[in-house]
Amino acid sequence: MTLLENINPKLYRKCDEREITPEEEDDNVVDPFDSREVFDMIRGINDPEHPLTLEELNVVDQSLIETTITRPHLPIHVGFQGAVIRAALSSLRSA
Repeated sequence: MTLLENINPKLYRKCDEREITPEEEDDNVVDPFDSREVFDMIRGINDPEHPLTLEELNVVDQSLIETTITRPHLPIHVGFQGAVIRAALSSLRSA
């Protein structure tokens, strides 16, 4: 049995869903990723210790995501913040 590092996590308000335009759904239109699109892809990932999402725990936030729309071949940087100050990050690796 493993002990939880954060037994009673603080919950944060979730963002409103954004409206997806027909152009964004059209696979024939090339459009670069923006920070909101990347955020929408990762916001629903579940925390391994709780039945909560990374968004609900404020681990990921749209303001922590950097994209380069003018140069879409460059990497996308996703920052994160630990749900607890002493969160163990030894298993995370930079891609």
